[in-house]
Amino acid sequence: MLAVLFAFVSGYAHVRINDSGLAVVFVTAFTMFLAYKRPRRIWRWIMVMALSLPMAVVVAQVTQTRPPLGMVAGSFAGSAFAIVAGIGGQLLRRAVDVLFPQKNEKSTESISKNY
Repeated sequence: MLAVLFAFVSGYAHVRINDSGLAVVFVTAFTMFLAYKRPRRIWRWIMVMALSLPMAVVVAQVTQTRPPLGMVAGSFAGSAFAIVAGIGGQLLRRAVDVLFPQKNEKSTESISKNY
């Protein structure tokens, strides 16, 4: 549910605020956050966030708000940032788990279950 909210915020920034840079920063930050918190199946977060900008452009086309051609092309460029941020968030989670292990015995089991 949080991923859908993040996708909506990113799409809104892309279409209504008309700032592709801010939208890409949102996509990158939100995808990295989601991948860090839930590193098990990052493909979900990558797909939701990567498709948020193109879907916002499609919705803008349907609602008779004609975005410029550069915005349409920029919406697909945000997909690359979502992929990189998803993998980066998972690697960051792995690094934090290795560098700062939990004090209890279940920590080694939880590290192996997360990945």
